[in-house]
Amino acid sequence: IASFLREARLAAGLRDPRLVQIYDVGESDGQHFLSMELIEGGSLTRKIRRDGPMPWQAVIRMIRDIALALKVAHAAKLVHRDVKPGNILMTDSGQAKLTDLGLAASGDHAGTIAYISPEQLRRDTIDGRADIYALGCTAYAALTGSPPFSGNRQEMMRSHLRQKPVPLRDRDIQVPYQLAQLIVESMMAKSSEDRPQNVSALIERLDRLILPNNAAPIEADDDGDEL
Repeated sequence: IASFLREARLAAGLRDPRLVQIYDVGESDGQHFLSMELIEGGSLTRKIRRDGPMPWQAVIRMIRDIALALKVAHAAKLVHRDVKPGNILMTDSGQAKLTDLGLAASGDHAGTIAYISPEQLRRDTIDGRADIYALGCTAYAALTGSPPFSGNRQEMMRSHLRQKPVPLRDRDIQVPYQLAQLIVESMMAKSSEDRPQNVSALIERLDRLILPNNAAPIEADDDGDEL
């Protein structure tokens, strides 16, 4: 109950259109409740299961929306710790909104194994770059329809610590070369020092990636040079 109340009060104190808003928290006949903003579109998990992988243009928007939500949380000295498709709700207009600040409130290192950062697994001190890693894993899942690593819990842990995900082009996912590099090589870098150092830096890189409508994806040759 204490954890529930802590999360509700914490979330209610953060205001941003990309954060699911908490309106009230209370108790009725021994049952604790919170009232929150209704998001008609459901979770990103549900959308991927229903519609399959998302177009890369929509994934860029999703990453940017969640990065802006994280910017508010990080400014309040909170690391979300559990960014994943199930904690991202999609509006009917396609906007992504972040929910569930429970682990941020508790200060726990735990997260969801398919999206957890290497430093959380090592129980190192973490900061907002752990959320950037999880957002990279989430973007990978949105583009491919599945998390970057599979297997049992131990296998996924080892993969997060030591293994690179299969490159997007090897999974026949057509995205701009710079976007693939940003997600796989930068956001999902094993060392937090190799990732964007904060969500503001991530947003700046995303804004440089936004292309005109109908622009062709940027290809790369075998050496990684743009064609």
